[in-house]
Amino acid sequence: RDGHPGYTSIRVIPEPLGLVYAALLDQDGRISGDSALQSGAIGVIDLGHHTVDIAVVRRMLPVQSSLDTWQLGTARALSPIRARLAAQTERELSLYDTDQAIRAGAVQKAGQSVALPFGWDQPLIDLADQLVARLTEVWGSGAALDAILIGGGGAELAILTAALQARFSHAQVIDRPQTAIARGYARLARRYASELR
Repeated sequence: RDGHPGYTSIRVIPEPLGLVYAALLDQDGRISGDSALQSGAIGVIDLGHHTVDIAVVRRMLPVQSSLDTWQLGTARALSPIRARLAAQTERELSLYDTDQAIRAGAVQKAGQSVALPFGWDQPLIDLADQLVARLTEVWGSGAALDAILIGGGGAELAILTAALQARFSHAQVIDRPQTAIARGYARLARRYASELR
C-alpha cells in the first residue's frame, strides 16, 4: 500500500476466467453473451504453452475448489515434433518454428516447403488423450456443466480441440483463442470502470 497511493485493495483473478469474460462481455463490459454463461456452470479450459489451467465458473465467479493447473501444455508435444522436424530438415527449429510448421502443414527445407512427415502428429494425439483423460476424471461426461469454453494458444491446434469436443459435445472454442484472456480482462476492466462512475 505504501508504494501505491490510492490503492485500498487488489483483486487477483484466476487466468482462465478471462475466457468467460471474453465470451460474456461486450467491448464496453456489458453482459451480452449467452445466458448460460451468465448464470450457469461453465467449465473453462485454457490450453497454454507450458500448462493447462481449468476452472468451473458460476455467476462470473470461480468455484475455488475447481481451479487447477496441469503440466500438460503444448510444449510437451511440440518438443518431440521439433526434434523430428529438425532431423528431417537438418536445421535448428525453435518451438515457435515448430508451431508455425504445424499450422502451415509444412516445414522449410533448402528454401522449399516440404509436407510434414507421416506420424508427425502422434505427440499431439498423445497429449490430447492425456487431456481428455484428466478432464474426464474431474468433470465426468461434462453433463453437469452448461457450457465448456476452450481457449489459449493450444486451442488453435485442431488435434487438441477436436479430441476435447469429441469427449464434450457442448465444448466450444472461443473466438481468437490465443488472445481471448487478455481481451476478457480488458472487458472486465471496462465493466469495473463503468461501475465506479
